[in-house]
Amino acid sequence: MVWTRKKAFKDASLNILFQYSVLFLVLIRGFLFSKYLGPEGYGLWASIYLIYTYGQYSHFGLFTGISFLVPEYLNNGKEKEVTNLLSTAITFANSFGIITFVFLVFFSFSGLSDFFSNNFFIITIVSLSIILFLNINFFTLRFQFTHKFTKAGKYQFFLTLSDLVLSFVLLKIFGLSGAFLGMAISLLFFVIIMSKEGFNDLFISFDKNIFKKITSIGFKLLIIYFCFALFTTADKLSVANYYTKTEMGFFSNAVAFAMLPYTIALAINGLVSQRMIELYGKNKSAKEIKIFLDENIFAVAFLIPFFSVLLVAFAEPAIIFLLPKYINSLRFVDKLSIGVYFLAIGLVCYSYMLVRKNYRFVLILIIALIVIVLLANYFLSHFGKDIIWVTYVSVIGYFIFATSLYFFIYHEFYNFTRIVWMYIRLALPVIPILFAFSLKFIIDDNVLRFIIRIVIAILWGVFAYFYLKKKTIILSQITDIIKEKIPF
Repeated sequence: MVWTRKKAFKDASLNILFQYSVLFLVLIRGFLFSKYLGPEGYGLWASIYLIYTYGQYSHFGLFTGISFLVPEYLNNGKEKEVTNLLSTAITFANSFGIITFVFLVFFSFSGLSDFFSNNFFIITIVSLSIILFLNINFFTLRFQFTHKFTKAGKYQFFLTLSDLVLSFVLLKIFGLSGAFLGMAISLLFFVIIMSKEGFNDLFISFDKNIFKKITSIGFKLLIIYFCFALFTTADKLSVANYYTKTEMGFFSNAVAFAMLPYTIALAINGLVSQRMIELYGKNKSAKEIKIFLDENIFAVAFLIPFFSVLLVAFAEPAIIFLLPKYINSLRFVDKLSIGVYFLAIGLVCYSYMLVRKNYRFVLILIIALIVIVLLANYFLSHFGKDIIWVTYVSVIGYFIFATSLYFFIYHEFYNFTRIVWMYIRLALPVIPILFAFSLKFIIDDNVLRFIIRIVIAILWGVFAYFYLKKKTIILSQITDIIKEKIPF
C-alpha cells in the first residue's frame, strides 16, 4: 500500500478515536471495579492484573521481530516470505504461551509464594488469558501490517466492551475470580471470530531458521519492550510489594487517571513508528525520518498539557463525588501528571531510537532506571516513608528517561548548547500542569479552583492549536481530513 503523510495522519486520527473509545470503556471498568471492590479489593485486582500484563511478553520477541521484518518485506513485495514469517511466529508464540501457562500454574501450586497459592484459581484463569491475548495481539498486528487500522480498532473496541460487561456481571456473581473469568471468555470469543481472517493462508511451522531470523531481532527488542513496561509499572510493582493492598488500590486508581493523556502519545506514535520503520528500512536515512521525530515531539509536548490540565480539573470532583473512598488518590494524580508529560516525550524518543536500532543505550538506560526506582522505593518503604515518595521517584525517573534520550538523539544533528536551549523550550509546556497542580495550595474554594483550571486548559489549548498549526503540518493534515468527512 502506498504511503502518504496525509494517509498517515488519517490513520492516526482514526486510531486516536478508537484508542479513546477503548480508553473510555477501560475507565468505566476501572470505575465500576474500584467502586464495587473498594480500595483493598481493587488493590488485589490490580496486583494480579500485573501478572497478566507481564505475561503478554511471553511471545519471546516473535511479535516484536515480525513488527520490524514484515513492513520491510511487504514494502519490497516479498509476500511468500511474509507468510512464512507469520506462520512460524504464531506457531512458536502459542507454544511459548502454553509453557507460560504451565509454569504459572505449577508455581501457584508449589506453595513457593503465598500470594500465588492463595489466588491459585484466579491465576490459572489469567494464565489461560495470556495464551488468548497472544492470538488477539497477532491478529491485530496482521491487520496493521496491511494498514487495516479501522478494522483492528473496531475489534479492539468491541473486545473491550465485551470484557467490561461480562467481567462486571461475573464479578458481582462470583467475586474477584468472576472478573478475570469474564475477561477470559471475552478473549476466547474474539479469538474465535477473528481467527478466520487472522489465520488466513497460514500454517503450522516450526522452521528453526525462520525462528532464529525473527528472534535475532525480536528477542533483543522484547527485552527492551519488557524492560520499558517494567519501568513504566515499577511504581505499581513497588507499591504492590512494599505497601498494603489498600494503598495499592489508592495508587492504582491515581495511575489510571494520570495516564489518560499518555494515550495521545501512544496513538500518534504507534502509527508514525510503523511509517518510520518502512521508510528507514528502505533508504536507511536518519535525516528523512527526523521530520517525524521533530513533529511528534512538538505535537506531544503541546497536546499533553491540555489534556493533563483537564484531567487535574475533573479528577478532583470525579473522585470526591463518585469514588469518595478513594479520596487519598488525589494526592498522587496531579504529581503523576507531571511525570506523564516527560514519559510521553520519552516515548517518542524511545521509538525513534528503536527504529534507528540504537538498542544498547536504550536498554542500559532503562535497566539502570528500573534498578534505581525499585531500590529507591524499597528503602523509602523500609524507612517508613509515605507512599507519596513513590510518586516523586516516578516523576524523577520519567524526567531522566526523556532527557537522556533527547540529548543522545539530537547530538547527531546539533551542538550541545543548542540542544540545551531546545530542551528548555520543550520543557516549558509543563508549566500549565504545574500551575494547575499548585492551585490547591493557593485556593481553598473547590468550584473556583475547578473553573480556573478549565480556563487554563482552554487558553493553553487555543495557544497550542495555533502554534502547532504554524510550526508543523500535523494539525493542517487532521483539519483537511475532518473537512473531507464533514462538509461545512
